[in-house]
Amino acid sequence: QIPPDGLTKWIRDNNLDLVIFNEEYDWNLVMAAKATGIKIATYLDYYKEDWKPYMSLYDTVLCSTKRTFHLVKDFCKAYYIGWGIDTGLFKPLISNERKYTFFHNAGWLGINYRKMTPAVILAFDAISQYNPGITLFIHAQTELERLPPEIITLVHNNSRITYHVETVPAPGLYHKGSILVFPSKLEGLGLPLLEGMACGLPAIATDAPPMNEFVKDGYNGILVKVANRLTRHDNIAFPEEIVDVADLTFKMDYLIKNPELVCKMQKNARNSIYNFNIFGKKVNEIISPSFELPVDSDNTLRNRECLTYCK
Repeated sequence: QIPPDGLTKWIRDNNLDLVIFNEEYDWNLVMAAKATGIKIATYLDYYKEDWKPYMSLYDTVLCSTKRTFHLVKDFCKAYYIGWGIDTGLFKPLISNERKYTFFHNAGWLGINYRKMTPAVILAFDAISQYNPGITLFIHAQTELERLPPEIITLVHNNSRITYHVETVPAPGLYHKGSILVFPSKLEGLGLPLLEGMACGLPAIATDAPPMNEFVKDGYNGILVKVANRLTRHDNIAFPEEIVDVADLTFKMDYLIKNPELVCKMQKNARNSIYNFNIFGKKVNEIISPSFELPVDSDNTLRNRECLTYCK
């Protein structure tokens, strides 16, 4: 917990022109920063409806998804910026190592199995019965035992499912797969989706925002229809979009049977991703005129006395 006067002192001690918050939950901090007279902005991909009365405190709101932009644009100064990936780091790797057919980034599994890891395992187990050469690599940061008992049994009984627990630095383990399976229920941005695509993996993803903002069906991946929508207990403004497991199974099987399409999608996935340079210039084009911050000829900020405050 950071006291407002601590933030105020930090701003003044560093002679800041601008503070960019990252979805700050403590509005006393935002108001304290505003009271110093400097410009304040926020990066936003997570949003709750009870934030609405406070959003106008920000001089600029940077939205990484079109969904968030359309939610807030009518009551604050919002800009859609998209997102950028370090495409020099996240890139396809040429290796003699045999790739797994499917790659799924399970992370910490998420609230209510947000990443839909049980559904991925169920779908793969079904199609593996009649596709003997396929494999699934699950990169997780928590133990298998956190999954439902029946799913744990499937993993133990299917030798072509690898559940790998490890925290690794960027660019992670995307290179181990050929197709990214990303049927997430809910994402603010969905960074693993963009990272995987930058690594040349076409994505099987939920046909809901923000996933369908980045995955164009049949071009750089394939979309899975939504079977149910639920409101999460924390009242986040976005619903949980639960995929149809039968459709997920069908789409995974479809790509297995169409290797030429997968090859085209791999190139398209890579080419669909903004790199940091393009993204940085876009952000600077918004921030510099808005806050009257000078830029150099390459459109980068000349005034370095602006720092980001992240809770």
